Amino acid sequence: MIVAALLTLHFLLGGHALIGSDLFAKKNDSVVKQVVRDEARKTEALRTLEQARKQLDETTKRVSRTSKEFQKADEDQAAGRAELQAFVDSVNEDRVRAQKDALDSIFALRKVLTEDEWKAVFAPPAK
Repeated sequence: MIVAALLTLHFLLGGHALIGSDLFAKKNDSVVKQVVRDEARKTEALRTLEQARKQLDETTKRVSRTSKEFQKADEDQAAGRAELQAFVDSVNEDRVRAQKDALDSIFALRKVLTEDEWKAVFAPPAK
């Protein structure tokens, strides 16, 4: 049961399915470059997007390593709950940290972009 929970968390985090992950997609860089005219704000927005992507990538790598360590510890099914719980706790801490970082980045972008720029960059996909 713990394995299923950890693998679920791994796939969620491994796929960047974290809060804000779509907002920080590389494709948004080109839209920022097109719509933000002020060079200083454009540079800051691009820096924020890049930093957010880097944080998400680092979280994904940490969770992947933790998942591999978990699987190794659980391989012979001799590890007790306390040993395995440490891995689950670590993944949860990474998730919480990643969500906080993503929210911080979203608010940083809100400070840099005007309302019209935000709408242009983060418009919902056309149906």
